[in-house]
Amino acid sequence: MTTRLAPLLLAASACGSTPAADPPDASAPDASAPDAANGDLRVAPMAWVVVDDRSESWERHLERRAGMRAGLASFLAAGPANLSLAASSFPRLTSDHLDCTADAYAQADLPWGASATALDAHFAEAPWTYGSSLGPALAGAGAIARTHAPDVEPAIVLLTDATPFDDEACESSAWEQVAVTAGSIFAGGAGAHVHVVSVLGIGVSDDHFARLDGIAAAGGGFVGFVNGSADDVARGTRDVLATIAERATCTRLLDGARPESLEVAFGDGTRTTAHRVADANACEAEAFYVDDPAAPTKATLCSGRAGIGGFCEVTYLRARIAGPPTISPR
Repeated sequence: MTTRLAPLLLAASACGSTPAADPPDASAPDASAPDAANGDLRVAPMAWVVVDDRSESWERHLERRAGMRAGLASFLAAGPANLSLAASSFPRLTSDHLDCTADAYAQADLPWGASATALDAHFAEAPWTYGSSLGPALAGAGAIARTHAPDVEPAIVLLTDATPFDDEACESSAWEQVAVTAGSIFAGGAGAHVHVVSVLGIGVSDDHFARLDGIAAAGGGFVGFVNGSADDVARGTRDVLATIAERATCTRLLDGARPESLEVAFGDGTRTTAHRVADANACEAEAFYVDDPAAPTKATLCSGRAGIGGFCEVTYLRARIAGPPTISPR
């Protein structure tokens, strides 16, 4: 059974809604610069593996794929600071057969340092007449993410039209297994976040939102759903990517500090003290976790399930009104 959807924009998790964010302003001050006067921890640079789904289901709505490409280009044209890019795609073939091994996807199509122009050209490639190998492709993207320098906030950003039980062609692409793979990549906050931008077709399965929400929740990421015309999809994709970029400001480089608490202070005088929890799986209100308890290099404010309603989200939404906060170790 499918649910029919009228054209609209959905840039939200299945668990709730998030206001659309303006794209990052390239002219704004560099948020990663430390504030020596008050001990502000530096924002960790972002490193994204952009995973391009080219499976055959796209052939039913090529105009939405064009919209997603335009939205990605629009986001990158805004010049988000401190963002390093790599790109991967699926499916891939071995001797004219779909390759379902993770190793086949562990090499990036575009290595780290890829330009926005190269990424746009990469996304211009047409879909393949093959089903989805999302499971092994996600596992391979996790391997690519681990090859970046450690002093970044790594993430996998999946751009897809996948819908549960549509064109999965690999055993590891079963939706429950994809969520397990996302969880192993994130691994309590020490690895890469897994984010999903989902373009909807005319009809989706009843459990579409819950399945994709489960992948993002396991991967410590955010899922955004976009729909409608090519222009709608372009705007929605841009806004979801900007929202993902905002979440990355919740990760700060510790530069040798080993805090048990962090003070989050805004220019309007608002202050909150966050306490440290064991890892991302132990997250709760007004808390943070570190990447490696034995030798921490980064601290991350806790997010809510699938990137909705947590301390991180409250902080960056507050920042839209009061300006970027100072986050200091205590």
